[in-house]
Amino acid sequence: MAMLNNHPEPNGEQESNTLRLLVIEDSPGAEQQWEFLGKKLANHFIVESVRDLKSALQILDEMDSGRRPAADLVILDQAFFSAHGHHIYNRCLASSRLKNAQVLVHPAVALQQPKMAA
Repeated sequence: MAMLNNHPEPNGEQESNTLRLLVIEDSPGAEQQWEFLGKKLANHFIVESVRDLKSALQILDEMDSGRRPAADLVILDQAFFSAHGHHIYNRCLASSRLKNAQVLVHPAVALQQPKMAA
């Protein structure tokens, strides 16, 4: 798991005007693109990134149990969603802390054009 902006590792719930994003992206090199976005949005968002299903499910379990603040938005790349989206979506729906999180699937082209994404 990578924190992709300058926020410290959280010790509790984030400020009310800060949204938490969990990015699940398994494409090579994608983390640099999300790091760019995380830096641009650092005043409003806390961006975390994972690269595989096991890490994603572990973080979702930590969010569900309260050991980690819950995500407001979960972003999946299109290929990851096709292969594992049902695991992520069902985990969010089953959690009282994550059931209101939005799940967004983005096409790969969004990361090829960082200026469009930002």
